[in-house]
Amino acid sequence: MQFLLSNVRDLTLLNSGFVFNDTFLQESSLRNSIGETLNEVQGIHTSIQLNSLQLTAQQNDLNTQNTIKIYFSPSNFQLFDLNDATQQIISKALNIKNLELSGLTFNESDVFFVTYNLFNDYHINLKLASDYYVQALNDRTSSKVYFMIFLIISAVSICLSLLILIPVLLNVNKAKENVLCLFLDIPEKAVKILFTKCEAFVSNLQVGEDDDLLSEIEEGFSKQNKDKEKKEEFGLKKKRKKFKNTGNKQRKFFIIMILGGMVLEAYFAFAYVSSIQFVNNLNDMIQEINATSVAESFYSFVNNAERFFLFQFTL
Repeated sequence: MQFLLSNVRDLTLLNSGFVFNDTFLQESSLRNSIGETLNEVQGIHTSIQLNSLQLTAQQNDLNTQNTIKIYFSPSNFQLFDLNDATQQIISKALNIKNLELSGLTFNESDVFFVTYNLFNDYHINLKLASDYYVQALNDRTSSKVYFMIFLIISAVSICLSLLILIPVLLNVNKAKENVLCLFLDIPEKAVKILFTKCEAFVSNLQVGEDDDLLSEIEEGFSKQNKDKEKKEEFGLKKKRKKFKNTGNKQRKFFIIMILGGMVLEAYFAFAYVSSIQFVNNLNDMIQEINATSVAESFYSFVNNAERFFLFQFTL
């Protein structure tokens, strides 16, 4: 806004004869600069209006409450909120841009409106609005509670998942072993007889000798069962077969699962530390940018005030 004020001042001084239209100070370049500045101000104002972030109570009051004095003459003013006051400044500056050079004087209503208000209450509240936005941004970047909550939730979720999955997988493996044990209880000779029986049945199906062959196989199978029963009667019952290395495989699987959970949690911890570092860097950058912006605005304000004082205009 102070840059806009300096362009309006220089354009008015061209008409007053205090400065001359030369290479460094031309009427066309000043008017173009005013137009570019107004477009930039309008774009910033629109982006702030469309901002989806929640504003603080102080920002809402400044944007909605009519507390800013906008002067139409030294003794005549009205109260506006910051948004309406900004639109008033933009509208008056646009009129100045399109006004003939001969009509630009410091007593002209639009010129007075822009120069007087950009040195008084509007300038103070505009600086106040900037401080509010910076403070709100600092508050958002300084709060690390959400990152900690995310880390805790991730750790608890992984632990609960392991506590639920490990018993379920143990029961599944136990049921699978019980099913496979049924097949291990079948004698090896019986399996061979059944295999031979099926093979002979397929190969002799069309020859017509399958009935005799099947009867012979059934007799051998029946004889083997009788021998098995006799052995069981004399205490020669065959021991039940067991799986080999099943415990080791299960232990390896669960160790891998636990290690995977630990790696995943380490990733969340690393993301937490990286996010905190990024937020701290962003907070430092905000302070630097704000200091630069405030210094630039203050320098422009002092420069304009001194120039108007040197020309002895009553503001």
